[in-house]
Formats: sequence, C-alpha cells, structure tokens
Amino acid sequence: MGVVYRARNVVLDRERAVKVIAGDLSHDRGFRERFRRESRLAASIEHPHVVPVYHAGEEAGRLYLAMRFVEGTDLDELIRRRGRLDPQHVAGIADQVAGALDAAHEHGLVHRDVKPANILLEGPPGREHAYLTDFGISKLVGAAGELTTTGRLIGTVDYVAPEQIEGNEVDARADVYSLACVLF
Repeated sequence: MGVVYRARNVVLDRERAVKVIAGDLSHDRGFRERFRRESRLAASIEHPHVVPVYHAGEEAGRLYLAMRFVEGTDLDELIRRRGRLDPQHVAGIADQVAGALDAAHEHGLVHRDVKPANILLEGPPGREHAYLTDFGISKLVGAAGELTTTGRLIGTVDYVAPEQIEGNEVDARADVYSLACVLF
C-alpha cells in the first residue's frame, strides 16, 4: 500500500514512522474516502499494543499516516532469523496481540490482515513489547456503505479466514482465526 519512512518531527524532536500511501491509491477517490475513514478509526484505539496513529493527512497529493516509530523488528523477520520460537515466548506475544485485537473489536474494527509482518516487536529478546499495526484495510463492522472493492480479497491469503476468502461478511472471529494461523 505504500512505503514507511523513519522521520523526525522537528517541532517535538521525536522520531516517527511516516507511511506514505502509493501514488495510484492516493489518486483513487474511493480509496481516499476509505483512507480518511479508516485512519480516524485506527487513531481512536488507545491500547498499549496498538501502534498509535498521531496524524493522517495529504501533502502534494499523497496521503500519509504519522505513527509511533517502533525500534525493533517484526514477528515475520524474527521467525525467519530464529525459526520456531519457544512456546512461552509465543504465548507472551500472542497475549499482547490478542489484547490489541480485543481493543479494536470493542471499537467495532476488524483488522482483516493479522499476520507476522503486522506484529512489531520492541525490546529484549524473549520479553518484547508487541504492537499490532497496519489497520489500513480494516473496516467498521456493520457500517453502512461498504467501501471495500467487491470481489477483491482483503488480507494475506495464508492468514485469512475461509469466510473472508469466500467474500462473505467478516467479524472479530476472522481476526481470531488469523491470529491462530500466526500462532501455528
């Protein structure tokens, strides 16, 4: 969907992550509306295991999100480097991500793309603080006026629930299924 840059907020002298949305998406009217709506929803989640969104905007025709910069790696990279992780280690990460999903679900959000690359890890090995990120394809459960393109799979096929693949209505259970795939 875009490129993430490490940036410095010069006013506050703080590092941030800035996700600049791909140009073709930034120019699509439907995507722009979905981006505005979903960035507001993602920013509304206050939870220690959700990457906070500080600002969403547009500059020179490009959409962007300013978020907390997480100094570390993602679960996908950790698994590639280390291979299978210790079950206690996995349980600690899973507990944190499950808490983030609970917070999202309480706000009526379904993540729709829970996968190792969207789980950021910061801190010492085995005691990492996990953050769930990239609510960019989430949607408000039961919202009127579906903004997702019909007939298009939203998510990463290795982790999506069967009802998502079939194009059926999804709810929080789809995220729980995806988290179980991550754990597997």
